[in-house]
Amino acid sequence: ESPPEKAGWGPQPKLADVLGRLVRARWHNGDRQSAANLAQQILDAEQNQLQACEVACSMLFDRGDGATAIALMVRCLIANRNEAPEVCADLVCGVMQRCSVDE
Repeated sequence: ESPPEKAGWGPQPKLADVLGRLVRARWHNGDRQSAANLAQQILDAEQNQLQACEVACSMLFDRGDGATAIALMVRCLIANRNEAPEVCADLVCGVMQRCSVDE
Protein backbone atom coordinates (compact mmCIF):
# COMPACT_ATOMS: atom_id res chain seq x y z
CA GLU A 1 0.00 0.00 0.00
CA SER A 2 1.34 3.41 -0.98
CA PRO A 3 1.54 6.27 1.50
CA PRO A 4 -1.39 8.69 1.20
CA GLU A 5 -0.86 11.64 -1.13
CA LYS A 6 -2.73 13.93 1.25
CA ALA A 7 0.00 13.29 3.82
CA GLY A 8 2.54 14.88 1.48
CA TRP A 9 3.69 11.74 -0.34
CA GLY A 10 3.75 11.86 -4.10
CA PRO A 11 3.26 8.90 -6.39
CA GLN A 12 5.66 6.09 -5.55
CA PRO A 13 7.91 4.53 -8.22
CA LYS A 14 7.44 0.92 -9.20
CA LEU A 15 9.70 -1.60 -7.50
CA ALA A 16 11.29 -2.54 -10.83
CA ASP A 17 12.30 1.11 -11.36
CA VAL A 18 13.87 1.36 -7.91
CA LEU A 19 15.75 -1.89 -8.48
CA GLY A 20 16.80 -0.64 -11.92
CA ARG A 21 18.40 2.40 -10.32
CA LEU A 22 20.18 0.10 -7.88
CA VAL A 23 21.47 -2.04 -10.78
CA ARG A 24 22.87 0.99 -12.59
CA ALA A 25 24.48 2.30 -9.40
CA ARG A 26 26.13 -1.07 -8.75
CA TRP A 27 27.31 -1.30 -12.35
CA HIS A 28 28.89 2.17 -12.30
CA ASN A 29 30.40 1.46 -8.88
CA GLY A 30 32.24 -1.56 -10.29
CA ASP A 31 30.13 -4.29 -8.65
CA ARG A 32 29.58 -5.91 -12.04
CA GLN A 33 28.62 -9.44 -10.99
CA SER A 34 25.99 -8.26 -8.52
CA ALA A 35 24.63 -5.79 -11.08
CA ALA A 36 24.52 -8.48 -13.77
CA ASN A 37 22.61 -10.90 -11.56
CA LEU A 38 20.09 -8.30 -10.44
CA ALA A 39 19.64 -6.97 -14.00
CA GLN A 40 18.81 -10.48 -15.16
CA GLN A 41 16.21 -10.88 -12.41
CA ILE A 42 14.62 -7.54 -13.27
CA LEU A 43 14.53 -8.28 -17.00
CA ASP A 44 12.97 -11.68 -16.31
CA ALA A 45 10.13 -9.89 -14.52
CA GLU A 46 9.91 -6.73 -16.64
CA GLN A 47 11.63 -7.01 -20.03
CA ASN A 48 11.79 -3.30 -20.80
CA GLN A 49 13.04 -1.75 -17.57
CA LEU A 50 15.34 1.03 -18.79
CA GLN A 51 18.22 0.85 -16.30
CA ALA A 52 18.36 -2.95 -16.38
CA CYS A 53 18.43 -2.77 -20.19
CA GLU A 54 21.24 -0.23 -19.98
CA VAL A 55 23.34 -2.59 -17.84
CA ALA A 56 22.45 -5.59 -20.02
CA CYS A 57 23.52 -3.68 -23.15
CA SER A 58 26.88 -2.85 -21.53
CA MET A 59 27.35 -6.50 -20.61
CA LEU A 60 26.51 -7.60 -24.15
CA PHE A 61 29.05 -5.17 -25.64
CA ASP A 62 31.65 -6.42 -23.15
CA ARG A 63 31.00 -9.93 -24.46
CA GLY A 64 31.34 -8.76 -28.06
CA ASP A 65 27.66 -9.07 -28.91
CA GLY A 66 26.89 -5.60 -30.18
CA ALA A 67 24.06 -6.71 -32.47
CA THR A 68 22.10 -8.15 -29.55
CA ALA A 69 22.79 -5.02 -27.47
CA ILE A 70 21.39 -2.82 -30.23
CA ALA A 71 18.34 -5.07 -30.61
CA LEU A 72 17.74 -4.91 -26.85
CA MET A 73 18.06 -1.12 -26.90
CA VAL A 74 15.58 -0.78 -29.78
CA ARG A 75 13.07 -3.12 -28.10
CA CYS A 76 13.34 -1.14 -24.86
CA LEU A 77 12.96 2.19 -26.67
CA ILE A 78 9.85 1.00 -28.49
CA ALA A 79 8.31 -0.18 -25.21
CA ASN A 80 9.17 3.15 -23.55
CA ARG A 81 8.32 5.39 -26.52
CA ASN A 82 5.96 7.53 -24.44
CA GLU A 83 8.70 8.48 -21.97
CA ALA A 84 10.45 11.82 -22.21
CA PRO A 85 13.64 11.66 -24.32
CA GLU A 86 15.86 12.47 -21.35
CA VAL A 87 14.55 9.37 -19.56
CA CYS A 88 15.94 7.13 -22.33
CA ALA A 89 19.09 9.16 -22.99
CA ASP A 90 21.46 7.12 -20.79
CA LEU A 91 20.47 3.91 -22.52
CA VAL A 92 20.80 5.34 -26.04
CA CYS A 93 24.04 7.22 -25.39
CA GLY A 94 25.66 4.24 -23.68
CA VAL A 95 24.87 1.97 -26.61
CA MET A 96 25.65 4.41 -29.40
CA GLN A 97 29.06 5.32 -27.92
CA ARG A 98 30.11 1.69 -28.25
CA CYS A 99 28.67 1.03 -31.72
CA SER A 100 30.74 0.84 -34.85
CA VAL A 101 29.70 2.86 -37.88
CA ASP A 102 28.46 -0.32 -39.57
CA GLU A 103 26.14 -1.17 -36.69
